[in-house]
Amino acid sequence: MRPARAGALLLTAALLAPAASGAEVRLQSVAFPEGSRVDVPFAGTGRAPTGATVEAEVRAEGTRTRIALAWKRLPPALLFGGDVTAYVLWGVATNGTVEHLGELFPREPKGNAEFATGRKSFALMVTAEPYPGVARPSELVVFTGEAPKPEKARSEPFTFTQLSAGAMPSTPSIATAEWTSREPLELLQARAVLARAQRLKEGDADQSTVREARFALAEAESAARGGRVSAPLAEARRATALASEAIREVERRRAAEEAARLEAEARAKEAARKARAEDEAERRRQAEAALAEIEELRRQAASDLQQTRQASAALELARAQLEEERSLLRERQTLLEREREELSTRLADALERVAPTARSERGLVVSLSGASFESGRATLTPAARVTIGKLAGILLMSPGSSVRVEGHTDSSGSAAANRKLSSERARNVADLLREHGIDGDRIAFEGFGADRPVAPNATASDRARNRRVEVVLTGAAVEEKPGALSPVPLPDGPAPPADEVPPPLR
Repeated sequence: MRPARAGALLLTAALLAPAASGAEVRLQSVAFPEGSRVDVPFAGTGRAPTGATVEAEVRAEGTRTRIALAWKRLPPALLFGGDVTAYVLWGVATNGTVEHLGELFPREPKGNAEFATGRKSFALMVTAEPYPGVARPSELVVFTGEAPKPEKARSEPFTFTQLSAGAMPSTPSIATAEWTSREPLELLQARAVLARAQRLKEGDADQSTVREARFALAEAESAARGGRVSAPLAEARRATALASEAIREVERRRAAEEAARLEAEARAKEAARKARAEDEAERRRQAEAALAEIEELRRQAASDLQQTRQASAALELARAQLEEERSLLRERQTLLEREREELSTRLADALERVAPTARSERGLVVSLSGASFESGRATLTPAARVTIGKLAGILLMSPGSSVRVEGHTDSSGSAAANRKLSSERARNVADLLREHGIDGDRIAFEGFGADRPVAPNATASDRARNRRVEVVLTGAAVEEKPGALSPVPLPDGPAPPADEVPPPLR
């Protein structure tokens, strides 16, 4: 007998598959003795074609059991219509596990095929399926293996219920149907299986298997049109195998998703069950504890009453002490706030005596006008150095504040030159503050050029206001206070002695 090409499609019940349909079939499990040939007759069901016969010769040899199957007057499964395309031979164990042994491919009404399994005891049946590589048998059972002669092998009847509802035929039986098509069965089956695969894989990102199957079918049909005999059949069978694999990909993915969903549901149910059990146990424990407590209270009512009175007195005393501590804390907090405000005010007043000072969201802003530097340069004037020395002395008295030195110019000249000049002026002020003892970690500087004017740069006085260096103080002692200092207009320069006032700078 010729080996069946379906041998490559061996599958086990361990593969995930569609749910059982609820149908059942009566089977005969046969224990095949080692080295003996056992003939197994098959009985057709009401779905089988009238007059069709199937029989098997089974021989167990070593680790393999070989099955030689022969059939007569068996038309193709495509007669069922719908999505049915193939016959499949199954090995079924009494515990419900199944093994896909291979496909019966009745290219001719009379034929044979060989199959193999590693089992020694099993029942045989033939079903009609949507495609050759299904994972579980459908409820379209066409033939069932009968019990062999008792002297040949021992058999045991059992009922198998794990039939899938996956097949959807146009007719439930082909008992009286006739096969009239003259087109090769390989091509007809390949087209049907590929059409099913394309429907199931529609929308999937991975279409590679379907594309290969489509190409193989195209090759088969082209070869058939060209008159080649063997080529179209082989390519058509290859197209069927590829399309079957594409269908299995979809079914495996869906089965995995369903298994994950069921597992999640099972975990949720188990968690809910445990939560209910724990809740019930906790309620019982609490009830028992409450009963014990009530009994104890009854036995010691008099003693507990006295203890309650003592506890009440102690509680009142504790409340009084707590209220007194809260009052002291509020007074202390008020005092600290007042001291902090006074410190901030004194700091602002002290800075105001040195240079124009304003409060802002950033903190206290001390403004040094452009007159604090030599014209067009970053060198501080003697008067400005004295002012910065005084400013450093005040900052030494406020170690908790941070200092940011920001340089600004008017819009005269190029932007690059203005930014460089403003940065150098800010750096010189920062360096002089460090020389006077201000910790360098407290100081940062940056030059903004003409990017942040405080006046429109339209007049000489407005441009003079824009030429400035701002020393911004932030920290615990420099918080903004409602009603405190308001921003003051920047003068054209500080007020050093008349003989030290330098000419206007840009």
